[in-house]
Amino acid sequence: MSENITPEEAARREKLEALGFKTDDGMKDEFQGRIEKAYFDFNEKYQQGSVLMLVFEVLDFEDGEIRKVELPCGKDWDKDDPDGARAVNPTNAKANFQRRSFYGQFLTLATLGTDEQHPENKLHGFDLIDHLCNVGEPPQVAAIWEGLCFEFKRLEFDFGTRKVKDQYGEETMTEMKSARLFPILYLPDGEATGEDEQPAKQPAAAKTTTAAAKAKATPAKAKAKATTPAPAAAPAKSAAELLKEKRAAEKAAKEAEAAAATGGEEAATEGPIMADIRARFPELPTFLQQAFDGCEGSHDNFLDVVIENATVAGDDDLVGYVGQPDQLFAELLDQQG
Repeated sequence: MSENITPEEAARREKLEALGFKTDDGMKDEFQGRIEKAYFDFNEKYQQGSVLMLVFEVLDFEDGEIRKVELPCGKDWDKDDPDGARAVNPTNAKANFQRRSFYGQFLTLATLGTDEQHPENKLHGFDLIDHLCNVGEPPQVAAIWEGLCFEFKRLEFDFGTRKVKDQYGEETMTEMKSARLFPILYLPDGEATGEDEQPAKQPAAAKTTTAAAKAKATPAKAKAKATTPAPAAAPAKSAAELLKEKRAAEKAAKEAEAAAATGGEEAATEGPIMADIRARFPELPTFLQQAFDGCEGSHDNFLDVVIENATVAGDDDLVGYVGQPDQLFAELLDQQG
């Protein structure tokens, strides 16, 4: 608001806004959500697309919309692949993200405890150390943040003053400030419920009366309910576990695709036991074939190798298959012939 506006004029405009005569850019200034997808990319609207950004696609808990949150990474960073799964610094393979960049500040918060404050933006830490150690990937991998929940808020960041040339080439000291949506609070249990959303509490006396009436009406049922512990809820999988499962599934899919592309004729001649193994455990047929090739035609040698390495090969269920060693061995003999 202009400094020349009088208090009377300001009051008039506030009254007008109260009637609904105002506009906005359609962007939320604050919301809670879960990071559904994370990747590195450029945005032409930010420094002419010269600065790499970490992009979060966030599911808004309130309205179910997907909202983008972009954190610039600082200069010299680039995508290592078209999908932006990993960031790379072509000028220095051992470089770290700049401390004062938006992504750098986010990284610092992730490694601070909740009782610690960021030295510059004064936000409290997220304490994501255990999560990051479980994932076991560096910050150059975007997917390490997928599945995590945060509260996001538009903040103004002050980067001090710098010399900036104007259109006439004159250098002037300019304050460098930038407003941006930024994670301000980690939500370890997902959506945080506000106080106004809490269920209304019943008076203690009413609770006591109701409980006493129920106990008097059905004493046996009430006693059984009190002595029977509630079944424990299955623990929710962490983002690190979900990431590992996702990568394992992607790896298995690629291996299955490669096997189908290179061994289609062999798969067509397989017997029912080997075909079932290939369908359920795409990585095991290669192991079984190697065991068969090395057994020198001996059924006993083949059986010993398979049982000894069953769990190493990938699944205890393999022992169930070699419970029919004659059929499996015969299938491999037929395939060889």
